[in-house]
Amino acid sequence: MPAFIRAALDSSVASLAVRRVLPALLVATIVASAAPSPSVAAQAPSNPEARLLWLINDARAGVGRVALRWDNRLADVAQERSDDMARTGDFGHIGWTELTAMIKEEGIVWQRLAETLVKGTPRTAMESAEEAMTTWRKSQGHWDLLSSADFNYIAIGMARASDGWYYWTAILLKGPDRTAPTARLTGAKVRNLSGGGRSVAVTWTGADVKLSVNTAGLRDFRVRRKVGSGVWRAVTDWTKDTSRSFSVQAGKTYRFRVRARDWNGNRSSWSTPLTVNP
Repeated sequence: MPAFIRAALDSSVASLAVRRVLPALLVATIVASAAPSPSVAAQAPSNPEARLLWLINDARAGVGRVALRWDNRLADVAQERSDDMARTGDFGHIGWTELTAMIKEEGIVWQRLAETLVKGTPRTAMESAEEAMTTWRKSQGHWDLLSSADFNYIAIGMARASDGWYYWTAILLKGPDRTAPTARLTGAKVRNLSGGGRSVAVTWTGADVKLSVNTAGLRDFRVRRKVGSGVWRAVTDWTKDTSRSFSVQAGKTYRFRVRARDWNGNRSSWSTPLTVNP
């Protein structure tokens, strides 16, 4: 059975006071997603978004392009875009003003920006990542963007709607080369409280990569927690604290992770989780 994929492209360039927007919309028909060879597939990441990035960079290498680097700040925008489309079913680009405002809120400095979208058929998330790459690769306009030497950063968001269809957003960006800070958890100590309950004191730290444009150090941290097989949830807002106590219950498994943000808005990856069994 053929899979019908709708893909949208919006290449936008801004330089000083000049702005140019070139939209295009296409419908692509795919008989089957092109799976990598077994030896190649074995090397690819197992996370859908990471798998799609790996496929993009692998294809870029095939035409002599350097790998696009992941931007954690931009990832928040890409994920919000996919989440909104999956929730509303409204597949398509938002206005230039709205998109750039979202990126400005993340404190991102950029010179060139592009967004490309795919609505993928119901299947597994990993298969959908491969299907998205196949669709973009078969579209000259999309491939021109993804293989362009004009971008150095990328972020990808994926959301699955209630009807099983996938909404993929890839945002490409040309901006100043930078290196993200790092963050890690340093310990967790369980304490018995006077009322019979328990708490865990979690500590963390981070390191700033000194940038030529700013050497002010780390700005703040954010901590998330997962209880059992649940989802990750924020348990702090951005904070300058490097420790915090949380209530816990005996018999449950808790996992914590932390990320850092520097004064330029660069964000670290989430740290390796620390597991607590009070």
